[in-house]
Amino acid sequence: MSEKKPTRQAEIVFAAMKAIEANGGEMRISDIYETLASSFPLTDYEKEETKSGVIRWKAYLNFYSIEVGKVGYLVKKSGIWHLTEEGAKALAAGAGEFFADFHGKFSKIQKEHAVSVIEENADQPDDLDMLQGEYCFASNKIYTVFDKTDW
Repeated sequence: MSEKKPTRQAEIVFAAMKAIEANGGEMRISDIYETLASSFPLTDYEKEETKSGVIRWKAYLNFYSIEVGKVGYLVKKSGIWHLTEEGAKALAAGAGEFFADFHGKFSKIQKEHAVSVIEENADQPDDLDMLQGEYCFASNKIYTVFDKTDW
């Protein structure tokens, strides 16, 4: 079985967490940006602004740091990011192990959440069943849902 390779986004988050660790375990987000901009090899593409005007690598970091927080590696409070004890242990294992550990834990959280959402809504009618026989508009035509195909 092949080992799952860290994504570029994971490498950016790992670098940020290593910077936090080197700074005593906590760091302002503005300082993290400054540190990575000067020390991490970012591509021209990552340095570009997205359509919403955010620098791409900063968007990666902000988005994926939410997931890192959910697995318990990072706590963000008032613009300061704090490395947890569990996060420090994961970092000590190296980038590959960090990614594998993080990916496994986050996948488990996602599965548990999906099951809890399904269980919470078990007595609710299925959305597709509710639509059967209803009409919808598409491409200037009116269709009956499931008129030709019964899923």
